[in-house]
Amino acid sequence: MAQTDLQQVLDTFTVEELQALKAGNNNAIPLPKLQAVQAALAPAPQAPQGETPSQRLRSLAQGITFGSSDELEAYLQSLAGVPYDAAVADIRSKLEAYRKDSPYEALVGLVVTTEAEKALAASTLAVAM
Repeated sequence: MAQTDLQQVLDTFTVEELQALKAGNNNAIPLPKLQAVQAALAPAPQAPQGETPSQRLRSLAQGITFGSSDELEAYLQSLAGVPYDAAVADIRSKLEAYRKDSPYEALVGLVVTTEAEKALAASTLAVAM
């Protein structure tokens, strides 16, 4: 609420209406004026938060690298001047928010990367034999 909005609304009140408002006697005040005060006191609508940005690539990279891609990405960011600990915390918080907001999508990514790792391991074993 902007103070000027409330002030503009209160400027339309008579002295008697202001005294009634102060005393809590809302029956002495016309309904449109009470509604105007209520609207001026209401919190401003906030911009929608939106969905958590997709972290598909990061999630898949976590699976492929056995859970170490967040440290690798943070290391690369630290080479660019971002503090390593802050980068790791930021990446992990984004991944956690993604897992909470899109649990099934995150699970599918985990299953896909796990199956890819199994196939790679099987083919490596087959070639080695």
